Amino acid sequence: MYLQVYNGSKGVVTPYTVRIENYPIDSTEPDDSLSQARSVPTDSSAIPRLIEGLNADWIKFPVTAGRIYRFDLTSEYSTLLALYTPEGAAATLLNGSYSSSTTPAYFEAKTSQTMYARLTNQSTLTDLNAIRLRISSFANDSTEPVNSTAAGALALGTDSVPANGLLLGSDQDFYAVMLDSGTTYKFEYATDGNVSAYMALLTSELSSSYVFSSTTQVQAYTATATGKHYLRMTSYSSAAPARYSVAVSRIPNDTFELDNTFRTAKPITVGTETQKRILTKGDVDWISVPVDSGAAYSMYVNATDYLYTAVYTDDELIYNSTASVSPGMERTAQTFTIRRKCNLYVKVTPYYSTTFSNPYTVRVVKN
Repeated sequence: MYLQVYNGSKGVVTPYTVRIENYPIDSTEPDDSLSQARSVPTDSSAIPRLIEGLNADWIKFPVTAGRIYRFDLTSEYSTLLALYTPEGAAATLLNGSYSSSTTPAYFEAKTSQTMYARLTNQSTLTDLNAIRLRISSFANDSTEPVNSTAAGALALGTDSVPANGLLLGSDQDFYAVMLDSGTTYKFEYATDGNVSAYMALLTSELSSSYVFSSTTQVQAYTATATGKHYLRMTSYSSAAPARYSVAVSRIPNDTFELDNTFRTAKPITVGTETQKRILTKGDVDWISVPVDSGAAYSMYVNATDYLYTAVYTDDELIYNSTASVSPGMERTAQTFTIRRKCNLYVKVTPYYSTTFSNPYTVRVVKN
């Protein structure tokens, strides 16, 4: 071997020294092509490699259908991992490409076979790149691919018994839930770690028929129709898997539902009736009060938690609470003097969006 050293500046004397060192050669060499790939374990054992310059190393490992494989790669310089089939076709990692500067990568094995991976040193430096790769695996959701569409939705009760699943990549899981009109339900999911998911409730198999769709882990819904609804769980991240549990439960409601619109307001008898009601998350209660011209009326509310009240006549708003009704005590929400015989309409709404069930009483007296 010959080493040529030259000075690019004419007439300038430049002192220099030369030092030649021996770098260790990776014991797995040669492994620079798919055909030369070396077998590695998938039991989380450390797989060390030394990659020189812009060189690449190839490895191979067995995969089993129905399992998810995780790749954890650390290196001194940026290193790219790409996955291939035995035929040399590029396989898809759940986050596309994977380098040592990103989060772990995942691969879902559809068939049992030997897979190949190419580790490429992306550094333009000539130094050796010491890398360390770990490959591990875990079982996929046993319900796949049965409940990946609404047609294959698994039955889920409303008794708070959770269903468990695993979301990966663009995966989505469907559950069929039977809801009763006028009943309020609580939908709640949890995932392991800090991974989020989307939870959506659909009134039909059409994806556009959703009632809510959010990463919020707890939702409430008062059913407006009796029948089958679909709960859809969708991965929030295309890369990180999310093990989850999801459950549906009934929130106790009052006998006045459905009373969530002006036209469905339920009447109260003035002076003789104390109505016991329950305001649920996202709920609105409407109460109608028959009143006489020239008379004054007082409305009293006693709630477990804070709530808002507003009062209307047939054609105008005459009172809107600017402060919540305090819990634990009966409060005179407002006294009204009526100019003409009509119906008053009282609208009651939650103060806290996080309150799921707020029992309260309301009564109206003629002064």
